[in-house]
Amino acid sequence: LIYPHGMYVSSTTGYYENWLLGYDNLHIFTIILAITFSVLYSYRKDDKINLRSKLCILVCMLSIFIRWSGTAVTAASVILIYLIFSKLINRFSIFNIKNYFIAYIIAFIGIVILKIQNKFSYFIVNILNKDITFTGRTFIWNYITDYIRTKPLLGYGMELSNYRYNKSYIWRSYHAHNEFLEIFYTGGIALFLTFMAILFTIIKRLYANRNYKEVKFLSWI
Repeated sequence: LIYPHGMYVSSTTGYYENWLLGYDNLHIFTIILAITFSVLYSYRKDDKINLRSKLCILVCMLSIFIRWSGTAVTAASVILIYLIFSKLINRFSIFNIKNYFIAYIIAFIGIVILKIQNKFSYFIVNILNKDITFTGRTFIWNYITDYIRTKPLLGYGMELSNYRYNKSYIWRSYHAHNEFLEIFYTGGIALFLTFMAILFTIIKRLYANRNYKEVKFLSWI
């Protein structure tokens, strides 16, 4: 509220919409963790979302919606859906970590590979105020995919932001803007298989304890 247009300019990227938690899109990482640990703690302590957690959620959501970063608003909205309709969601066994992961894979193929977002241009452009390329992300996905094909086994390792940007000269191309693509680019098939082994271990443990409401919430997150 005090600095509506940002507190400082990043020396690395030149972006000015930075606050205490960094660039506006990145706030959601800290906010998701804040909400997650707050809700899990209140579940363990009081067996419900207590007043302290509700205040935490309120502050987090206001921070996101006042700033209105499309990426963060989308993630915050998904969390809000669960918090509002958790009793209804928890009644159905279909809402579990295995099905969430399948949904993510379908979304990855549909959005990153098949570009089905073109069919939802009204929501993306008029509601989220983003262009159909997700602020240039589709261009980044295309060039990252080309680099992955060139060096698929071990990838390119960790690279400086400026060096990476100079590979494409595409705005915001310091990162793949997709977790799977970033892992493939950085460490190739070797790193991707390691990541998937960790991920499947997590999925297995969450699914085995899927009837606990803490696990239901954590799986959604």
